Amino acid sequence: MCFIIACSYSLFLISLPVDSTILDRINYINYAENSDIIFARFYSGGVLSLLFNEPVWLLVNMGLSTFLTPELVVRCIILISSFSVSFYIVRFNQKAFFLLLILLIFPQVAGKFIVHLRQGFAIAVFIIALMTQRDYLRFLLVISTPFIHSSFFILVLFVVVSSILQNTRLAEDVKSFAMVFLSLITGSSLLIIGSFLGARQAAGEAITTAISGFGFVFWLSILLLYYAAGKVFIQRYIFALACIIFYLATYFVSAYTARVFESAFIFTVLMALGLSPMRRLCAYGMFLCLLVLGYYIRIGKPFLGFGVA
Repeated sequence: MCFIIACSYSLFLISLPVDSTILDRINYINYAENSDIIFARFYSGGVLSLLFNEPVWLLVNMGLSTFLTPELVVRCIILISSFSVSFYIVRFNQKAFFLLLILLIFPQVAGKFIVHLRQGFAIAVFIIALMTQRDYLRFLLVISTPFIHSSFFILVLFVVVSSILQNTRLAEDVKSFAMVFLSLITGSSLLIIGSFLGARQAAGEAITTAISGFGFVFWLSILLLYYAAGKVFIQRYIFALACIIFYLATYFVSAYTARVFESAFIFTVLMALGLSPMRRLCAYGMFLCLLVLGYYIRIGKPFLGFGVA
């Protein structure tokens, strides 16, 4: 059943147009056609400039484009990403099968296989690493993700720090303080580090914006709900909690941190399955409200907000 659902989900997504009717599709066609030129341009700026501008993503496009047309390269990437992620999600916990199906249609999830294909591919590689039994292969896959999408530089850092904290006997409030401090330092340094390294995101996505504050209130509520679950829960899910803390700590600093948080969105929702029945029901209700609101504001827009107006 999980295999059939994953196949159906990915086949639907690859059936969507690969043209200018979908946001950013032309950019990904350009990647498929000119990845070698883009690679050479970043390399001419120095090794650091290349490393911090997703070289593995460019190499994947270069490899696929040797035997596929640009349109098929895009569809192939969508197929690999959407199938891997959906298969991981629907088999995560059979007792919450219905909720996991709903998770697949969240804009923050489905959008990674419709618009933000590079980020979706990085998430898929990260998830494949989680499903891999061999430690050395898991390590290689996780290490490759920042070179597919830059948000994973931060997430991999959190993986390392979370692993260290899980193996210490520090009090939970000390661990939380450490993650808040790390989040603030990381978030406030994004623009400076990105500019120094020549990262494309420093000029484009890592900008300060006026934000409604809804996301801050919603995820602060989720964080408090998770923290109320107790020390064992916090210890088990410290990575996902760190991602929420990072998002909240940098919410009013940079728009790019929202993109970073979306790379960990799946894990922050899945951890709700570890809550007690009453808290879990509360979390389900909150996430369903987020889903309804997410599509309500998209009503009337082309392809529910994923298309070009």
